[in-house]
Amino acid sequence: MIGGLLVLLGAGCFPSSSAVVEPSTGTVPSETASETQDVPSASPTVSQPADTEETETLFLDLPLNMEMAAGNFFFDPSEVTVAAGQEVAIAFTNTEGSHTFVIDEISLHETIISGSTITFKAPTVPGRYVYYCDIGAHRKLGMQGALIVK
Repeated sequence: MIGGLLVLLGAGCFPSSSAVVEPSTGTVPSETASETQDVPSASPTVSQPADTEETETLFLDLPLNMEMAAGNFFFDPSEVTVAAGQEVAIAFTNTEGSHTFVIDEISLHETIISGSTITFKAPTVPGRYVYYCDIGAHRKLGMQGALIVK
């Protein structure tokens, strides 16, 4: 009895084997060419992810504008992640004392004060690049961070 019930429940759930669902319209053509029945498509519409190369290109075109605090003896944030070759603008807020912002690999050496902004292009080779303050022993006392290039 249960087997018969299952067959009965399954009857009519699927189009006959000769019916073809048109993927673009989600309809099943009827036996005559002039009529169609609206039948929901058997497969859901799936959005394909954007082309990765196109997404990365768009990301590179957008500059990273961020704020950073600097004090005795820290940078906040102490890690910044960017895309290879991305333009970066850092506005220094709440900067206490005299400090610099140095990234040796791209020959960046800037004096920073509250309200100042520095801009630079991130390295084109992915990796971890240290930024630091080169005044006195500031770096040894912990005033450094990492620019992570992906």
